[in-house]
Amino acid sequence: MTDATALEMEIYKKVKSYRFTRISGLPTWKQWENFIEEARDVSIDVDVTYEWSGDYGLLAEVTETIDYFGETGLNYAPPAKPALLVDPTGKTQAQIAAEQKQLDRSNLNYASLQGYRKAFGELFRETFDEQYYEQLYHDVFK
Repeated sequence: MTDATALEMEIYKKVKSYRFTRISGLPTWKQWENFIEEARDVSIDVDVTYEWSGDYGLLAEVTETIDYFGETGLNYAPPAKPALLVDPTGKTQAQIAAEQKQLDRSNLNYASLQGYRKAFGELFRETFDEQYYEQLYHDVFK
């Protein structure tokens, strides 16, 4: 798991090194489009091996599912946290080794995703005024 923790921190630092164009107040349509373009650039640069990622990294994280399928032909499936251990019950050593290899890959993918999400969230909050992103969840302002 140490490799996964190190990878999560590496991806976090990589994504955090990007700087989005700062937006004050309510963004204009042009500013929003620019933000989306910058977010897409950051997301594509994260290397993961999910079936739905292909050569697009984590682009699906900032693109609507239908739009992502239209652009890539890949079906995005939100990742779930992988299991900690392989269940060896009734399996041969070869099966256990194969499952362990798959589990290790899943853990590294998930670590990359976690590092990306943490850094992206911080970048988002740095890009927009606090009042703006707080109102995204406000009952009246949405």
